[in-house]
Order: sequence, then C-alpha cells, then structure tokens
Amino acid sequence: MSMSVSFVGREQVAAAQVIILAGALRLYLRTGMKPNRAYTPTAMRAAVSRITGVEYPRGRKGLELASEHLDTIRVMLLNERRESLGLEPRATA
Repeated sequence: MSMSVSFVGREQVAAAQVIILAGALRLYLRTGMKPNRAYTPTAMRAAVSRITGVEYPRGRKGLELASEHLDTIRVMLLNERRESLGLEPRATA
C-alpha cells in the first residue's frame, strides 16, 4: 500500500522542513553520512539557525545542540497534528 502526503500552505511546508532537517541531522550525527551533497554540516547548522533564530557553534557540539532544538520543535509539531486528529499527544522525552 502506498501513501502520498501533500503539504499545503506555509505552515505545513515549514513543518515538513523541520521534520526532514531533523532526520538529516540525526543521520549525520549517528553515522557521519550526509543525506545529500547540499546537506553539509555547515548548511544544516545554518538552516536550523534560520528556523530557531539561534546561532550554533561550529563542530559536533553545535550540531548536537541544533539537533536537540529541532527535535523539540518536531515533537511539538507532531503533537499538534495528533491533537488535531483527536489522538493523544506523544511524550516529549
């Protein structure tokens, strides 16, 4: 069974960007693999900075902090979606 998803409007596109970037950062931090050529550590850190408004330091510590912030936002967005569907929100931990 295949499933497709459409993102309509700025808020949904922004939410998709957060979810995709969070996954890309997790992949890089766990394995050292870049999801594609454009997602360098510097580019990912800059993208998270644009989303959160926080400047992250260079290096692994900065990427880990950026990943934590992005994961917090991702969980909040997913919980908002679950609530809108009448489902219980997931734990944040």
